[in-house]
Amino acid sequence: KVLRDGKEKTFAVTLKEMPEQKLASANNEPGDNESDALNGVTVGDIDSAARSRFNIPDRVKGALITEVDPDSASYEAGLRPGDVIQEIDHKRVTNAAEAVEVSKHVKTNQVLVGFWSRGGSDYVVVNEGKSK
Repeated sequence: KVLRDGKEKTFAVTLKEMPEQKLASANNEPGDNESDALNGVTVGDIDSAARSRFNIPDRVKGALITEVDPDSASYEAGLRPGDVIQEIDHKRVTNAAEAVEVSKHVKTNQVLVGFWSRGGSDYVVVNEGKSK
């Protein structure tokens, strides 16, 4: 059972190993031009089990968020496991590999993320500078 938007929901869970990819490297060297804005987010591809578990419609494409560090700016912005990233910095992504690649080219610590969640599609600004 989980609480989502103040309502308790029950899901049948099937455990399966899912390849995961970190969106942004947490080991940036000083002076790197890479963004830290999406650190703390882990993504994977959407398969039929994920579609069933998170009630993701077939029309939704993107990178499934599998983990979000609760101390990250992404968590503070509202991204959660089960959400699907569809756009990063105005660039459409259709799978985990594309999300990882696009995230490597973000040059600021503030990034616009378009995502789908059970409540529908939305955008958030992830701002690493506001992280705890």
